[in-house]
Order: sequence, then C-alpha cells, then structure tokens
Amino acid sequence: VSTQSTWASTTDLYYLTLECLAAKLERDEKSGMNPNIFIKAFNHTDSVGYSILLKMAHIFQVICIYVIDDDILLGQLASDLPSCTGVDDPRAGDKKHRIMVKGLHKSGGVSQRDKNIRRELRPNKIMEYFCGNYQNLTPSHLEIAFNQLCCVRTVPTTGPKSKSSGVNLITIPAENLGLGTLLAVTHAEAVGEVVHSNVAGFLCVTRVDLDRKSVMVVAPFYRPPTGVLYCLISEIKWDGWRQWANRRPLI
Repeated sequence: VSTQSTWASTTDLYYLTLECLAAKLERDEKSGMNPNIFIKAFNHTDSVGYSILLKMAHIFQVICIYVIDDDILLGQLASDLPSCTGVDDPRAGDKKHRIMVKGLHKSGGVSQRDKNIRRELRPNKIMEYFCGNYQNLTPSHLEIAFNQLCCVRTVPTTGPKSKSSGVNLITIPAENLGLGTLLAVTHAEAVGEVVHSNVAGFLCVTRVDLDRKSVMVVAPFYRPPTGVLYCLISEIKWDGWRQWANRRPLI
C-alpha cells in the first residue's frame, strides 16, 4: 500500500479500498494464514498525504512506524498518533492498541565491491543463469545459421556526432565470434534499434562451423529462433561452457 499525491481528490474511495483490504487480511488471519503487511508511504506526507498515513495506521492497526531521516515527520507522528491509537485492538482483548514510532538514519548507499571480487564472482553468476542456482539444470544447445544472427559491438564515438548518438555500432560477422563469447539477445528488429531495445536473454558461443555456416550456442531456451536475432556482443567471455559442450541438446 502506498500513498500518492494524485489520490488527494479520491480520498474517500482510497479509504474504502484500504478498509476492504484490511477486512481481507483479517479473514485470512482467522483462517490461519497469519498474514503480514508492510505499508510504505512515499514522500507525500503533507496535508492529505499525512492524513492518509494516520488513516492507514488506524485501519490496519499497525504495530510500528519507521520514519527515515525526517525529524519533523517523526515529531508529528509522535504527537498525533495517540489520537488514533486509543481504539480497541480486537487481537489484544481489552488492551489498547499502541503504535511505536521509530526514527532511522538514511542509508549512505551501496558500497562498491572490489574489481577483483566482482571478477571472481562473475563466472558463478553466469553459471547460475544457464544452469540454475544449484547447477541442476542442463542448458540447451542450439544451432543458429549465420544469416539468422546479426551481432553488433558498440564503440564510443568521437567528433561532432558523439553528442547526438553517443556510440557507434559495428556489425561483426558471425564467423568471427570467439568461443565463450556472450551475446545479449535484444528485442530489436533492426541494427539501429539494438542500443535502445531491452535484452531478452543471453547466449554463449560454443562452436563456429564454417562448413555448415552456423554457430552453436548455449541457451536457456530449447527452441531455435525463427527469425533474425539482433545481438549485442559482450566483452565478457565465459569458459564454463566447456563442461556442457558434449551434452546433447534438450529438444
């Protein structure tokens, strides 16, 4: 449950929605599901947003409210919450439901890992992607024809055009791919769309057959592609594919 400033004009409907959700949670609790809920409020804690926050505390009978790096809001809640805590808590018999308000310091952010540590953990993460968290899955081996694979590499641009595009795309022939090369398969339908498209998955090159004009890849899916795959070549190579090279494809 989250508060939004755009709901200021529909507070009655929002309160009704909260009451229905609270009733649903109460029924689940009586049926033995023992539900728990965390209510996250955004930065809209002024005016209507603050009233909604107090209303949520009353409807859901919250146990504790954590305020992150906002002493003013912490003081307001500490003084105003007694007015909404003097209600009977059906889960506590005749006792009054009390809400604990705590202030927390804002996190300083995520600390960066050492490059050597990231380099050591990278192969394990790639192995988890293709073989599962416990390496209990066998990835598929797919054969993709050269004409079904369009691989591009990004290089930084220089000169006047660098401000508009930022990167240049260089098409690399499939027969020039190295073993262990990771390919990011995109949703692009043309070379120019590769940089602006989302990534659908990853492939790892395990063999390049010049006679058959095809590339063998390790893939997390078992169906060969029906159209052209527009892929972005990664600078990272994965040597873990060798232990799966002699296994039969899962088709």
